[in-house]
Amino acid sequence: MIDRKNQLIDFANSSGYKEEDLLEIKNDASFRNYYRLINHNLLIMDADPAKGESVSNFAAIDKLLRSLGFSAPEIISIDVDNGFILLEDFGKKSFTELLSKDNEKDLLKRAVKVLCDLNIKVKSNNKIQSTFDKYSFEKLLAESELFISWYMEKHLNIMVDDKSKNEFSNILKSIYKIISPIQNALVLRDYHVDNLFYLEERDY
Repeated sequence: MIDRKNQLIDFANSSGYKEEDLLEIKNDASFRNYYRLINHNLLIMDADPAKGESVSNFAAIDKLLRSLGFSAPEIISIDVDNGFILLEDFGKKSFTELLSKDNEKDLLKRAVKVLCDLNIKVKSNNKIQSTFDKYSFEKLLAESELFISWYMEKHLNIMVDDKSKNEFSNILKSIYKIISPIQNALVLRDYHVDNLFYLEERDY
C-alpha cells in the first residue's frame, strides 16, 4: 500500500521544504487535502488520483482564469502522476471569514460581477468553449446529491434511506427539466464563500 503521507513529504522535500513546514488546514467536501507551508505564503494541494481527483483539471482552469486576468493562485510546481500541486496561498481573508451584515451585499455583488465579467470574455472566445467538456444536467444532479452523502450523512451523521434519496432526486429532476440555459457559460464548481478571497490590491 502506498503511504500517502510519505508521498506528500517527498513532494515537499523536492520543492525545497521540510515536513515541519507543513500545517494541514480545513478540508472541503472532496477528497483533496491542503497544507499550508508556514511562513512561505504557499500551499500544497494533495489530490490523490486513486480517489478520482485530478490536478490536471485544476491546472487547466487555473491557467485559463489567469490568462483572462482573474486571480487564481499561481502554480509553482505540479506532480501530475502523484496528484500534488505547490501553489500560491491567498491567505486567510476568505469570504467565510469576512462576511458580515455590514459587508455581505458588497462582497456578494463583487463575486457576481466577477462571474459576469468572466463569462463575457468566455462568450467571445470560441477556443475556450471547445476546450472544456460541456456541463450536463446529469452532472448537476450527481453533484446536487452530494448534499445527502457529504453534508447530511458525513457531516451531520444523519443516515438517509433509499426511498428518501430517490424522492430527493426526483424533485431535483423535475426542477432541472424546466431550466433552459439562455447561453453557454463557464461553470466553476467550487465558486463559493470558502474559496473566494478578498484581495485588496487586485481588481479581480
